[in-house]
Amino acid sequence: MTVNVKLKFFIYRCHILIVVSLVLLAVLIPIVFRSWARDWRVLAPVLGGLFSFAYSVQKQALDESVLFRGLFREFNHRYDQLDDALNAIREGNETAELKPEEIGTLYHYFNLCGEEFLYYKKGYIYPEAWESWLNGMMIYYENARIKRLWAEELRSGSYYGLTLPPKTKISTLGLVRNLLLSLWQTLKAKLRF
Repeated sequence: MTVNVKLKFFIYRCHILIVVSLVLLAVLIPIVFRSWARDWRVLAPVLGGLFSFAYSVQKQALDESVLFRGLFREFNHRYDQLDDALNAIREGNETAELKPEEIGTLYHYFNLCGEEFLYYKKGYIYPEAWESWLNGMMIYYENARIKRLWAEELRSGSYYGLTLPPKTKISTLGLVRNLLLSLWQTLKAKLRF
């Protein structure tokens, strides 16, 4: 997942805290620095903008949760249709060649996984759901017969950048730490601490 998507989910989770912090800053900075912002005509639009931001974030999060719910249902329905056949392939003889109908089932599954990854990468699938789906993918990927075909397919680049096993992840805590460090460096440079 890109840093922008991680930041989006962080803002969705913490937008109230962010707005409260920014409101406090907007009120305290003029008091501390005795600046122009003491004038209510300047402060009112700033506060209005912050509350507008909070409303917009909440509305966007709600809209995207509706989209996520639809995607989640569709993907789970498609997986449920493949589940029995996938388990039969996984539990079969690992040295036997895949049959054409098994290859067809696996292609459907690979396409499903690629689509799930695409929507995750674009930020429409919650990280918790993706982690769960990825754990399920790895169960199939560890099967020798499935792995041979899947590895070959992944090399073709046909699955929206999906890689197995997955590349390392950036933690949300690490993202927040990096963001705060960046803000601190900027403030420090501006205020010349």
